[in-house]
Amino acid sequence: MLELLGISVLALAGLSVVFLLALVFKRSRLAREEQRRETLEERVRPFALALVDGEAVELPELSTEERAMLAEAIGRLSRNLTGDARGRIGRYFAGTSAIVVPESGSTFRQRSFSRKSSRSV
Repeated sequence: MLELLGISVLALAGLSVVFLLALVFKRSRLAREEQRRETLEERVRPFALALVDGEAVELPELSTEERAMLAEAIGRLSRNLTGDARGRIGRYFAGTSAIVVPESGSTFRQRSFSRKSSRSV
C-alpha cells in the first residue's frame, strides 16, 4: 500500500514539473512575441505619426505584418480623426491586406458605444 502511495506521489510530482515547464515555455514565447510586436511598432510609429499628421510620406516596402502593425498604430493614434485625415488614411490602406473589406451581401451589425445605451435604467 505504501509503495503505491509513493509511486503516486512521484507521478504527481513529475506531472507538476511537466506543467511548470509548459507554463515557463508559454510565458517565454509570449514575451518574445510581445518584444517582436514592440519592435515592429517602433519601426512603423514615425510613418503612422506622419500619416495622421497629413505629411506626404514615402513608405518603404512593408510586409503584410508591418502593414497590419501600421494600421493598428494609426488606429490608436487617430481614434478621434474626422474629415480629410480620416479619408486620407482610408485611401492609403484601401486595397491592401492590412484591412478586411466585407464581401458583398454580408452584413455587419453596428454596436452603439454610447454610455447611455450600456447603462441599465
